[in-house]
Amino acid sequence: MNKIVQVKTGAFVLAVLYNGAKPKMKEDAKHAAKCLDSLKPEQRPTIPLSDVPNYDEKTGFDGLKPKPSRAEHEMYVSYVSLLNHVGWFFRNSTKDVDGAWLAAQPPTAGTASQNAGPPLQRVFRDTHNNPRSFSRYKEGLAGLKPDLCLLIEPKESEGEPLESEGEPVESEDEPVEPEDESMESEDETEDESEDESMDETEDESEDEYVDSESEAVESEGEPEVPAHWKDVLVPFELKKRKNMDVATLAQVSQYAQSLMLEQYDRNFVFTVLISGTQCRVFHWDVAGAQVMVPFDIHKKPKLFLQVMGRLATMTPSELGYDIHFSNAGRVLSSQADIKTHLTIHPSIPRPFLNHADKSPTTECSNKKTLILELKEMQFEAKGPLFTRATRVWRAVATNDPQATYIVKQNWADDRRPNEGFFHHVARNVNEVPKLVSMEEREFTSSFRARFDSNLTLPISKADDTKGANEKPLERVLLRFVFDREGRSLSKATDSAELLQATVQWIDGLIALDNCGIIHRDISHGNLLLPFTSDGRGTGQASIIDLGLSHFKDNAKTIKEFAPGEDYSARTFDQAVLGSFQPQPHRHLTGTLPFVAYELLKSFHNSAQCQHGLHHDVESVFWVLLYVCLKGRGTKMDTKFADMLRDLTSSDVNTVKNQKLTCLLEEDIFKGIGGTFGDLEGFLGGFAAIHLDYGKQPVFASEVRNLAFRELKKIRGSPVTSPVTSPATRDNKREFEQDSLDSIHALSQYERQLKAPKADA
Repeated sequence: MNKIVQVKTGAFVLAVLYNGAKPKMKEDAKHAAKCLDSLKPEQRPTIPLSDVPNYDEKTGFDGLKPKPSRAEHEMYVSYVSLLNHVGWFFRNSTKDVDGAWLAAQPPTAGTASQNAGPPLQRVFRDTHNNPRSFSRYKEGLAGLKPDLCLLIEPKESEGEPLESEGEPVESEDEPVEPEDESMESEDETEDESEDESMDETEDESEDEYVDSESEAVESEGEPEVPAHWKDVLVPFELKKRKNMDVATLAQVSQYAQSLMLEQYDRNFVFTVLISGTQCRVFHWDVAGAQVMVPFDIHKKPKLFLQVMGRLATMTPSELGYDIHFSNAGRVLSSQADIKTHLTIHPSIPRPFLNHADKSPTTECSNKKTLILELKEMQFEAKGPLFTRATRVWRAVATNDPQATYIVKQNWADDRRPNEGFFHHVARNVNEVPKLVSMEEREFTSSFRARFDSNLTLPISKADDTKGANEKPLERVLLRFVFDREGRSLSKATDSAELLQATVQWIDGLIALDNCGIIHRDISHGNLLLPFTSDGRGTGQASIIDLGLSHFKDNAKTIKEFAPGEDYSARTFDQAVLGSFQPQPHRHLTGTLPFVAYELLKSFHNSAQCQHGLHHDVESVFWVLLYVCLKGRGTKMDTKFADMLRDLTSSDVNTVKNQKLTCLLEEDIFKGIGGTFGDLEGFLGGFAAIHLDYGKQPVFASEVRNLAFRELKKIRGSPVTSPVTSPATRDNKREFEQDSLDSIHALSQYERQLKAPKADA
């Protein structure tokens, strides 16, 4: 909720819909005035408008006012007819409006040119009976049915306007200056101001309204169109009740999330909510959402027509599509075979991403632009609103198809150090893929700078004071190109391959530590096996995703590694920090099932626990245990089934207590078996080393040596289900006896944790 704010209507129209372009806004206001004239009854005899609603100055738009006896879906046909007329009127009144919407064609090899065919048709449709599908998702948001949608479709061959559209009024020599209904930050009418805050419950008087879902009927006369999110430009939700409740807000946010999930070439989206007679337009991106203060479509008809006409005539980039992707926004769901080229404009990996210091993509103009053909998507975050929205592709160079790369895209918190700079510092660490190129593409702060913050309004009273003095989170779109790909741990073949990779992963973590970098997010997805394997696990394993990494000493590392002259000419404080305040080094960072036990234990403590190398090494152990447990399949003893359940719980205390049990209970991994049962010796040996060396500097090398010894043992004597050797058990008992004082020191606290009560 605190990521969604209302913006006064005039400010929203100017800043969000027109990007501050007042001449274009005034031009569209004139088009809206003429369009409104064409809807007045006295104009109808001379214009074939079919079923487009009339507009009367006293009663408003005919057929668009909700009535208790009328179901919501009964208004859809009238809305579709009106919106298509408005869209067609604006497109025929605007020069070259179709030029940006030429049908997608395969991009030319070696270029990212926007090859195109004939113009696509942007059309409003009644879609309330058609659940929209995804290209890559089979669950979660499936089944959503926006009431109306602005879609892209192939243009009708005959080139005639849609059945519900009519002819625009011929332009006069001297166009009438329209009333300035929305262009300034005017005061809202008393009727509109009542609806500025969000209602938590529906008005009880609405109970007599017909349920539009239960009595929905097919709209007659609508052509058969593919029900796919790929083809949606703007989804609409219509409600008979005037006020916006929590459920309705959640519904329109799901539409926005669906668009961002399906359309990877989109950086922001719009949704429209018409509740009763009130119209709201939402703008959604990875940092938050803005919604205009609602206005009455019957009292401000020209504003309504202007907003709808603007949405219908925006270019792909104005609707949020990123034109660095070939054919951005113009590939239909039926064109899955069309290739996508991505253009990367190199940027220097500067230490921090604070927007005030540099502009994106302008720092490295002397480097050649990189054009890549995107192949399969290897990873995609499932929550692209208000998150990093990470996506990863395998790609090949358009000028050298044999050159394979990995492209990672995400929206980074601009308060954090630049992930690209971590890769620059770690460029000699073999276990970290080499950064070929990176690009700073776009800042969300650039968008929010368009309107004055004192014009924004909280969407609910609860948000009025909460975090009022906090700087809002802003994000920057980053793209990275790496020189090699890896293989997921889910594709592991045997224990030997995993142990060989473990030796390399720990070598890599030690090397990163020597560079001053702590990874802080070692997880199942961030450790990769070599891309190819000869059956013995040879090749280079990888550590990826330095997005949450941290420098042990910011000043020292940046002074040593910051490239270029920008930082040598000024002091460190002036060049790097300035007014920028780095994000605090929080002690609990990472993916919960793989976070080190000590970090979980300190989660509720007031004292900070500095994330160190030994925590990252321990995370490797938890990753291997997870792989081993998953490798047992569904046929799992109760002990190991409970272990996996608790380690993957969303409750910190549950995970923490299970990890303590794994580290202290003797022979707990005995008989773990399964596909990776040969890891039993490593798992049991790690627990002993953890108790023996803890935070000591030799901990990482001791774990690395353990992995190497177990690897040699497996390769020299292939046993399907080895048990911990007597020597290993004796060494563990000897250590536990020698370390009895340390264990007792922890025991009282740990018994409290195991008690059946929640932490405060």
